[in-house]
Amino acid sequence: MSDMIVVMRKGVIHQIGTAQQIYFEPRTTFVADFIGTTNLLQVKAIDSGTLLYGQSPLPTARPVKTGDSYCLSLRPESLQLSATPGDNSRISIPATIAHKMFLGEKVRYILNDQYEKEWIVDAFDPGRQLLNGPVYLTCAKEKAWLIEEAEIDVDQ
Repeated sequence: MSDMIVVMRKGVIHQIGTAQQIYFEPRTTFVADFIGTTNLLQVKAIDSGTLLYGQSPLPTARPVKTGDSYCLSLRPESLQLSATPGDNSRISIPATIAHKMFLGEKVRYILNDQYEKEWIVDAFDPGRQLLNGPVYLTCAKEKAWLIEEAEIDVDQ
């Protein structure tokens, strides 16, 4: 194992950092998608602390510039499934479970939201009861990593 990792694409360095920095704080959508599984979400800032996904307002932990576009990287293990929406301090998106895979220590859920985006959620220690039907994807706003539009790769 190395102390530092360099992620390159077509001879261009996208990010240099520790494994944790690259996984949890990707600088580009390429890095976010290349290192592990993630859910990438195109959003627009409607004020300094709120993003808009479709018609759904989402809180953000980092200050944003009104009118700017961003991408959120939400790792499957950072999302929870709930029968009720989270409070206004959490990201909360209604979705429907389309498929699920029991993988022993976790269940991987595949969901679709109202904007036809496919989501991946990993629920650890699921017990015997598996979820079905409509749910809410919830996440602490601090777990959603904001990638600035200038750093988004449109040529993926």
